[in-house]
Amino acid sequence: MNESQLKKKILIVDDEGGIREIFYDHFSIRGYEVLCAGSVKEGFDLCVKEKPSAAILDYNLPDGLGEELLKRLKKIKPNIKIIMLTGNTLVPDLEERLLRGGADWFFEKGAPITEVSKKLQELISL
Repeated sequence: MNESQLKKKILIVDDEGGIREIFYDHFSIRGYEVLCAGSVKEGFDLCVKEKPSAAILDYNLPDGLGEELLKRLKKIKPNIKIIMLTGNTLVPDLEERLLRGGADWFFEKGAPITEVSKKLQELISL
């Protein structure tokens, strides 16, 4: 089996189990191998072990910020495509800061999953 035949791996890091489940179901049905984590530590460990093509990261996690995880993932896997999610719209210039920090795209939580999915597919195919 060559690399193009392998399932693309996606890492979902969110402390809300319901969000992880929605993304898991959505991307699994579309043929992706979906890895899920609920914290910065779990997400980093899964990335090191599984080497996903892309990640969707929540900004607020129980053991740190998704922004910290973003930087750590880009350091060990510079080509990983990362979409950041947040429900925290009160942080000034958050979107700009995350994009400058290496995120490929940014969505507020509650964005339609179809939009997130479309953007992720575009990023992975680049």
